[in-house]
Amino acid sequence: MRHRSSLEANRQPLVRAPAVVIAGNPGIVSHEVMADRRHVLTQDTWGRVALWDVLSGAPVTHYGKVDFDAKRRELWEAVAVPAWFSSDTRLGCLAITLEPPGCFAAEEYAACLEYGNVPDDFKVNFGRLVLECAFAKWRRKVVQSLSGGGADARLAGAAEGGGGPAPCPYYPEPWPKFWQCKALP
Repeated sequence: MRHRSSLEANRQPLVRAPAVVIAGNPGIVSHEVMADRRHVLTQDTWGRVALWDVLSGAPVTHYGKVDFDAKRRELWEAVAVPAWFSSDTRLGCLAITLEPPGCFAAEEYAACLEYGNVPDDFKVNFGRLVLECAFAKWRRKVVQSLSGGGADARLAGAAEGGGGPAPCPYYPEPWPKFWQCKALP
């Protein structure tokens, strides 16, 4: 009987080169939540650095191949915003986790978020905004199925605790498309 080591030494692969290569996107290997708690700086396996907006769920700026730490120091601003989400890149993509009650701690004036036609003192809660947008299409479908498609505003107002009809704060397009038109919930 031959030893296992001699059998392993004589093995040769049947195919030396792959027949097909499926190219994928580079995975995100490092990230840093910026001080404004709205943006996250990421670096992928190819060394490219990008700045993501957590509210829109998309990259805002691509910096290319630059030093990650230098870019982090350059973008850092001294602002005090409570931590309202946690982030990780274990799966190779940026994952944002909202944990109550901390996810409802951060607010910003709507004017600072560049929303038009809003009062100066109107505040937007980041956690509520993200959750409303994530479930906007689902809620719209549920409201339509319950009402036959006609009483969106009445049911949305009742769900919010209001007594009468209220304008429906949900959008026909799934998240994040409504961010592009700067609509307020």
